[in-house]
Amino acid sequence: SNASRVDFGPLEAAHARFAAAAGKVGDEQRRVAKGAAPPGAAAALNEKLAYAERRFLSASGLPTRKYFRHVLQAPGLYTGYAPKTLPGVYDAVSAGDWATADAQARVAAERIDAAASFLLVE
Repeated sequence: SNASRVDFGPLEAAHARFAAAAGKVGDEQRRVAKGAAPPGAAAALNEKLAYAERRFLSASGLPTRKYFRHVLQAPGLYTGYAPKTLPGVYDAVSAGDWATADAQARVAAERIDAAASFLLVE
């Protein structure tokens, strides 16, 4: 199958690391909500969440649309503004460009890992 030409292993591993990091953030949010966190914890958590989204941006943008930099979602090529998930992978697979799809899966994994690492910084 053509899909086997794309290695989704790094993306799946990054997803697991992000889910674990999100779980830790959830634990912190519950401590804040219960009043069991130190002073300033709510503001720090809010700031962390506000800036975490930026970690999903790729410096080079999508291969055919450099102005779209978010690796998790972007308008589809032919959908108007309707979003596509993992747009770099989606666009490349749609075009039958398996090498680019594989590379974009790695880029997405790197950005997801960056977001997970950012969430774990104390």
